[in-house]
Amino acid sequence: MTQGRREEELFGEKSKSRAAGPLPSALKKRKTAMKTLKVAMVQHRACGPDVQKNTALALRCIAQAKAENADLVLFPECFLTAYRFPRICETLRPVEAIETDEEFVRWRESALEDDSPPLNQLRQAARALDIGVAATCFTRGKKYPRNTVFLIGR
Repeated sequence: MTQGRREEELFGEKSKSRAAGPLPSALKKRKTAMKTLKVAMVQHRACGPDVQKNTALALRCIAQAKAENADLVLFPECFLTAYRFPRICETLRPVEAIETDEEFVRWRESALEDDSPPLNQLRQAARALDIGVAATCFTRGKKYPRNTVFLIGR
């Protein structure tokens, strides 16, 4: 097999930056030195929009995943804040009416900051337990909350 053909299989297209010859040793080592990645997937509903309860549950799930030798724990979408929108968002009212609705304002203001205590607790647990965590929540956007994933390293 030619070098160009081998690169097409590995990278989807022929690389023009490499001279013909054997694969780089880093790729050879990577194929043989790859270890198994054990992923724990949490299949649990959030405790409604109660961020404190959801964070406590997430911390227990992280500890359990580590006890089962997982390298990474994945949480369902918007686990910390719950995947819920104010009822008014389901109406066809003008945007101005939605933005001033009390429930909408509370929801918008409850979105987490990147350095909020619940996220910092997950970071601390990941570091202490030497496990990766992928958790999502609504965070404060420029105008509206946005669905954000936090990939937390060990």
